[in-house]
Amino acid sequence: MLVVGAVVGLVLLLIALVVVVARLTDGDGTAAASPSATATARPTPTASPSRSPSPSPTGSPSPPAGGSFAARHSGYCLAVPVGREDDGAQLVQRPCGTDPGTGFLLVGRPGRADAYSLVNAGTGRCADVLGLGDGDGVAVVQWECHDGDNQTFTLRPVAGVDGYLQIVAEHSGKCLDVAGISRDEGAPIEQYECHDAAAEAESGNQSWRLSEG
Repeated sequence: MLVVGAVVGLVLLLIALVVVVARLTDGDGTAAASPSATATARPTPTASPSRSPSPSPTGSPSPPAGGSFAARHSGYCLAVPVGREDDGAQLVQRPCGTDPGTGFLLVGRPGRADAYSLVNAGTGRCADVLGLGDGDGVAVVQWECHDGDNQTFTLRPVAGVDGYLQIVAEHSGKCLDVAGISRDEGAPIEQYECHDAAAEAESGNQSWRLSEG
């Protein structure tokens, strides 16, 4: 009886093992792989293209606030005579930069972008066409500033001569001129009919280079 009981127990154990193995291998025995999520890369936002600044309108640059006017034919500067601070002293040409009397401040006229009073840096007086005269040869002097048209000037580029200007009196339309095309130190300044481009290219006594400072 003991042998029979042992055999039956062994058979039952084997059946139990078969059932367990069958359950473990149910299906095809391969674990279903989880689908891997494909990572979708988010596009990096691109910056909007920067706009180029609009170019500023081009045109004749504004002159400096002050400086010296050198005559093309002589190299001397528009100036008050040495030691003269009185009204009526006639302007002259003389060496540039020797004293404040060889420099002028450009003071804009109200409501005008192209017209100036020329105020001497040494005396504080204005370039003035004497007595509002409108003829050729009238002296250009210094005088207490009063904003009259005979103390108002425009700066007109000389055609064909880069960097040089004619200084034109508002009241007469005539130009500041070194009398007699003189190259001498101390030669007087007057107003005279403005030369055309060809005549001024030849003479140069109405051509002035404005240097800042």
